[in-house]
Parts: sequence; structure tokens; C-alpha cells
Amino acid sequence: TEGIRTLVEEATLQGIALAPEIDTHGGLLDKAFVVFLRHRKVFDLCTILNYADHLSGRYLRKRKGLPKKQPDVSDAAVKELGRAIGAYYWETQGRGRWCEVDYYLRRDRDHYFFAYPKDYTDTAVEWDDQGKRERRRRNPAFEVVFIYDPVDGTLDLYAQGDKKLKQDLQTL
Repeated sequence: TEGIRTLVEEATLQGIALAPEIDTHGGLLDKAFVVFLRHRKVFDLCTILNYADHLSGRYLRKRKGLPKKQPDVSDAAVKELGRAIGAYYWETQGRGRWCEVDYYLRRDRDHYFFAYPKDYTDTAVEWDDQGKRERRRRNPAFEVVFIYDPVDGTLDLYAQGDKKLKQDLQTL
């Protein structure tokens, strides 16, 4: 039910009256599948937000007492955040050469920033579409998530690493 509520909330923010559209469908899976087929953009966004809602464990850190003000979410500011995160990882770990940040405003309150720095290049043995085995270079990304609440002045950070890394990322 939480997932359907998220789908309806996000669809509403995008001007889509989803509740009446999915009400006639049976179970939760049927409703989700209808959204997947008819409103893929909403479904994909909710998949990412659901992932962020369930972050937990040793990689999640909350910081309280931040200024209660709206962040600069202009395209230039979001690109600069990606550049700064990438530069931080490049200088400290030799990865992060490229980094892009996706920004989402949720419930007209919470600001989600999903950063995707480039991880270490790797080589994997894979099969191509013709059944030929080959070694391929891979340039995976890893994820860093910031969730800022300007009403409470809190910042949730999800990043793998030690305390210093998390403090440095929160400063960025």
C-alpha cells in the first residue's frame, strides 16, 4: 500500500489523476503494473524514491541543525554539486572522474539528490549477442544519496565509507 500511495502522490505532482485510473484494477500488483505500462516516467521515479525511502544501515547518516532554508536547485548548482562530488572522489580515492546528479523535490518539502560518480574501471568476461565470449571494459557508477529537509534543517546522507568521508560529503 505504501508503494501505491507513493505512485499516486508523485503522479499528482506531475498533474496525473492516477487514483481513479487504477481504482478499478484488482490487487496492488495490478495497479503497479498499470502505472508501469501507462505512466512509465512516474513508475521509474517512484522506484528510485522507494529505494531512497528504505536506505538504512551503517552507510546512512543524519545531520541535524542545518540552516532552515531552501537549497539552490538550479541546473547550474546541481551540476556544480556533481562536479564537486566527482572531484572529491577523484582526489581522495582515484575514482569519480565523472559524476552526474539527479534532483527531485518530493512532497513540496524534501530535496533528493542522487549522485552517480564513476567507479573504478574494471574488466569482465561477458558474452555478446552472437554467443561470442570476450573481455569488456566496464565503467560502473556508484551511488551517493542526499535528502535535505529545509523545514527541519536535516540532511540524510547515504554513502559507503568512513566517518570522515561522510563528513566531507555533507560539507559539499
